[in-house]
Amino acid sequence: MRHLTREEYFSAVKEAQKPNMTLSAIAHKLDCDRRTVCRAVARFNETGLLTEQKRSGRPPSLTEGQQRSLDKYISKDPTATSNQLSNYIFNKFGIRVSERTVQNYRRALGFYPRKPQTKVKSTQTQVEKRHLFAVEHQNSDLKKWIFTDETQVQLHNTGKIVCVERGELSPTYEISSLRAHVN
Repeated sequence: MRHLTREEYFSAVKEAQKPNMTLSAIAHKLDCDRRTVCRAVARFNETGLLTEQKRSGRPPSLTEGQQRSLDKYISKDPTATSNQLSNYIFNKFGIRVSERTVQNYRRALGFYPRKPQTKVKSTQTQVEKRHLFAVEHQNSDLKKWIFTDETQVQLHNTGKIVCVERGELSPTYEISSLRAHVN
Protein backbone atom coordinates (compact mmCIF):
# COMPACT_ATOMS: atom_id res chain seq x y z
CA MET A 1 0.00 0.00 0.00
CA ARG A 2 1.43 3.36 -0.91
CA HIS A 3 1.38 6.48 1.25
CA LEU A 4 -0.19 9.76 0.21
CA THR A 5 2.09 12.65 -0.60
CA ARG A 6 1.48 15.94 1.17
CA GLU A 7 -0.37 17.29 -1.88
CA GLU A 8 -2.51 14.16 -2.15
CA TYR A 9 -3.28 14.32 1.57
CA PHE A 10 -4.40 17.94 1.24
CA SER A 11 -6.44 17.06 -1.85
CA ALA A 12 -8.15 14.15 -0.06
CA VAL A 13 -9.19 16.35 2.87
CA LYS A 14 -10.37 19.11 0.52
CA GLU A 15 -12.40 16.68 -1.62
CA ALA A 16 -13.95 15.09 1.49
CA GLN A 17 -15.40 18.47 2.47
CA LYS A 18 -17.46 18.57 -0.73
CA PRO A 19 -21.04 17.31 -0.51
CA ASN A 20 -21.87 13.99 -2.20
CA MET A 21 -18.20 13.03 -2.47
CA THR A 22 -17.56 9.51 -1.22
CA LEU A 23 -14.30 8.27 0.23
CA SER A 24 -14.25 5.52 -2.39
CA ALA A 25 -14.44 8.10 -5.19
CA ILE A 26 -11.61 10.11 -3.63
CA ALA A 27 -9.51 6.96 -3.21
CA HIS A 28 -10.12 5.98 -6.83
CA LYS A 29 -9.09 9.46 -7.98
CA LEU A 30 -5.88 9.31 -5.90
CA ASP A 31 -5.22 5.66 -6.79
CA CYS A 32 -5.02 4.50 -3.19
CA ASP A 33 -7.06 2.45 -0.73
CA ARG A 34 -10.32 3.81 0.69
CA ARG A 35 -9.06 3.24 4.25
CA THR A 36 -6.05 5.46 3.57
CA VAL A 37 -8.36 8.34 2.66
CA CYS A 38 -10.57 7.55 5.66
CA ARG A 39 -7.60 7.76 8.05
CA ALA A 40 -6.38 11.03 6.47
CA VAL A 41 -9.80 12.66 6.84
CA ALA A 42 -10.22 11.33 10.39
CA ARG A 43 -6.78 12.68 11.37
CA PHE A 44 -7.70 16.09 9.96
CA ASN A 45 -11.05 16.08 11.79
CA GLU A 46 -9.34 15.16 15.09
CA THR A 47 -6.41 17.57 14.95
CA GLY A 48 -7.57 20.20 12.48
CA LEU A 49 -4.05 20.18 11.05
CA LEU A 50 -2.63 19.01 7.75
CA THR A 51 0.49 17.47 9.21
CA GLU A 52 1.87 14.03 8.65
CA GLN A 53 2.43 11.78 11.61
CA LYS A 54 5.55 9.72 12.06
CA ARG A 55 5.00 6.48 10.21
CA SER A 56 5.68 3.20 11.87
CA GLY A 57 7.63 0.50 10.14
CA ARG A 58 10.74 0.43 8.08
CA PRO A 59 11.37 3.51 5.93
CA PRO A 60 11.70 3.02 2.17
CA SER A 61 15.17 2.25 0.85
CA LEU A 62 14.99 4.91 -1.87
CA THR A 63 13.86 8.52 -1.63
CA GLU A 64 11.33 9.99 -4.04
CA GLY A 65 14.13 11.50 -6.15
CA GLN A 66 15.98 8.20 -6.30
CA GLN A 67 12.77 6.44 -7.33
CA ARG A 68 12.30 8.98 -10.14
CA SER A 69 15.85 8.29 -11.29
CA LEU A 70 15.13 4.54 -11.25
CA ASP A 71 11.93 5.18 -13.22
CA LYS A 72 13.89 7.03 -15.93
CA TYR A 73 16.51 4.28 -16.07
CA ILE A 74 13.87 1.55 -16.48
CA SER A 75 12.17 3.60 -19.22
CA LYS A 76 15.49 3.87 -21.08
CA ASP A 77 16.41 0.20 -20.62
CA PRO A 78 13.23 -1.89 -20.24
CA THR A 79 15.18 -5.15 -20.59
CA ALA A 80 17.33 -4.50 -17.51
CA THR A 81 17.16 -7.36 -15.04
CA SER A 82 16.59 -6.91 -11.32
CA ASN A 83 20.25 -7.72 -10.74
CA GLN A 84 21.34 -5.00 -13.19
CA LEU A 85 18.96 -2.50 -11.58
CA SER A 86 20.25 -3.42 -8.11
CA ASN A 87 23.82 -2.78 -9.33
CA TYR A 88 22.70 0.53 -10.89
CA ILE A 89 21.21 1.64 -7.56
CA PHE A 90 24.38 0.65 -5.69
CA ASN A 91 26.69 2.40 -8.20
CA LYS A 92 24.61 5.57 -8.38
CA PHE A 93 23.38 5.98 -4.78
CA GLY A 94 25.59 3.64 -2.74
CA ILE A 95 22.55 1.76 -1.44
CA ARG A 96 22.42 -2.03 -1.46
CA VAL A 97 18.96 -3.37 -2.26
CA SER A 98 17.92 -6.92 -3.01
CA GLU A 99 16.56 -8.03 -6.35
CA ARG A 100 13.17 -8.57 -4.73
CA THR A 101 13.13 -4.97 -3.49
CA VAL A 102 13.93 -3.81 -7.02
CA GLN A 103 11.04 -5.90 -8.34
CA ASN A 104 8.73 -4.29 -5.78
CA TYR A 105 9.90 -0.79 -6.78
CA ARG A 106 9.50 -1.62 -10.47
CA ARG A 107 5.92 -2.77 -9.85
CA ALA A 108 5.19 0.29 -7.68
CA LEU A 109 6.46 2.53 -10.49
CA GLY A 110 3.94 0.91 -12.83
CA PHE A 111 6.20 -1.40 -14.82
CA TYR A 112 5.10 -4.96 -15.48
CA PRO A 113 7.11 -7.80 -17.03
CA ARG A 114 6.12 -8.89 -20.52
CA LYS A 115 7.56 -11.26 -23.08
CA PRO A 116 8.34 -9.31 -26.25
CA GLN A 117 6.83 -10.41 -29.54
CA THR A 118 9.43 -12.23 -31.60
CA LYS A 119 9.80 -11.42 -35.28
CA VAL A 120 12.27 -12.91 -37.74
CA LYS A 121 14.42 -10.43 -39.62
CA SER A 122 14.05 -10.88 -43.35
CA THR A 123 17.07 -10.46 -45.57
CA GLN A 124 16.83 -8.25 -48.63
CA THR A 125 16.85 -11.29 -50.96
CA GLN A 126 13.95 -12.86 -49.03
CA VAL A 127 11.95 -9.66 -49.33
CA GLU A 128 12.68 -9.46 -53.07
CA LYS A 129 11.69 -13.12 -53.63
CA ARG A 130 8.41 -12.59 -51.77
CA HIS A 131 7.72 -9.49 -53.81
CA LEU A 132 8.48 -11.28 -57.12
CA PHE A 133 6.18 -14.16 -56.15
CA ALA A 134 3.38 -11.72 -55.36
CA VAL A 135 3.86 -9.84 -58.64
CA GLU A 136 3.90 -13.09 -60.68
CA HIS A 137 0.73 -14.40 -59.09
CA GLN A 138 -1.28 -11.25 -58.50
CA ASN A 139 -3.72 -12.07 -61.32
CA SER A 140 -3.83 -15.82 -60.67
CA ASP A 141 -7.07 -17.55 -59.78
CA LEU A 142 -6.44 -18.69 -56.22
CA LYS A 143 -9.37 -21.13 -56.37
CA LYS A 144 -7.30 -23.28 -58.73
CA TRP A 145 -4.45 -23.56 -56.26
CA ILE A 146 -4.06 -26.44 -53.83
CA PHE A 147 -2.03 -25.92 -50.69
CA THR A 148 -0.67 -28.77 -48.62
CA ASP A 149 1.55 -27.17 -46.09
CA GLU A 150 2.48 -29.29 -43.12
CA THR A 151 5.49 -27.31 -42.07
CA GLN A 152 5.63 -25.77 -38.68
CA VAL A 153 7.77 -22.73 -38.05
CA GLN A 154 9.01 -22.22 -34.53
CA LEU A 155 10.92 -19.30 -33.17
CA HIS A 156 13.41 -19.98 -30.44
CA ASN A 157 12.55 -18.34 -27.17
CA THR A 158 14.76 -15.30 -26.84
CA GLY A 159 14.58 -15.44 -23.06
CA LYS A 160 14.09 -11.69 -22.92
CA ILE A 161 11.64 -10.05 -20.58
CA VAL A 162 10.84 -6.37 -20.97
CA CYS A 163 9.14 -4.18 -18.40
CA VAL A 164 6.52 -1.86 -19.81
CA GLU A 165 3.93 0.32 -18.20
CA ARG A 166 0.40 -1.00 -18.09
CA GLY A 167 -1.48 -0.20 -21.30
CA GLU A 168 1.63 -0.01 -23.48
CA LEU A 169 2.20 -2.57 -26.19
CA SER A 170 4.90 -5.15 -25.77
CA PRO A 171 7.79 -4.26 -28.07
CA THR A 172 8.74 -6.60 -30.90
CA TYR A 173 12.14 -8.24 -30.76
CA GLU A 174 13.74 -9.16 -34.06
CA ILE A 175 15.92 -12.24 -34.33
CA SER A 176 18.05 -13.39 -37.23
CA SER A 177 16.54 -16.03 -39.48
CA LEU A 178 19.28 -18.40 -38.32
CA ARG A 179 17.51 -18.79 -35.00
CA ALA A 180 14.22 -19.84 -36.61
CA HIS A 181 13.82 -23.40 -37.75
CA VAL A 182 11.25 -25.35 -39.75
CA ASN A 183 9.99 -28.78 -38.73
